[in-house]
Amino acid sequence: MRPTYESADDRMNEERVATALSPMWNMSFSKMHRRSSFDYALLRDGDIYALAEIKCRTTPHNAYPTYMISTHKLKNCASISEFINVPFLLIVAFSDQIMWWAGDGFCTHGIGGRRDRNDDRDVEIVTHIPIEHFEPVVSNGPLQ
Repeated sequence: MRPTYESADDRMNEERVATALSPMWNMSFSKMHRRSSFDYALLRDGDIYALAEIKCRTTPHNAYPTYMISTHKLKNCASISEFINVPFLLIVAFSDQIMWWAGDGFCTHGIGGRRDRNDDRDVEIVTHIPIEHFEPVVSNGPLQ
């Protein structure tokens, strides 16, 4: 079985983001199993309003022109969210602000990934999402 590279620190950072956004967006964040395609189901009054993947980065939001993510991950998340008829949100906590993307806008694709772990499955088809397609987090949230 392929190893997972998500560390306890990664999960703790994601939880901090979810904890900060929950009252701002008036939703609870229900953590999914660590092998799930996405990190959280966003709930209001027990109903699923969205699915979310949370990423935490150590660079500012404008360090690169695009945000790179696994196309396979996006496809899986989009497929599940479409099947249950709720949005999928990619939430990225950059070093200077938290931003979200809801799958809109033109993206490009290429081959990318990490090469420092000697895992050939880390290099794959990736999606490059232009940073200008992300919205900064505001208190009323994306799903009001």
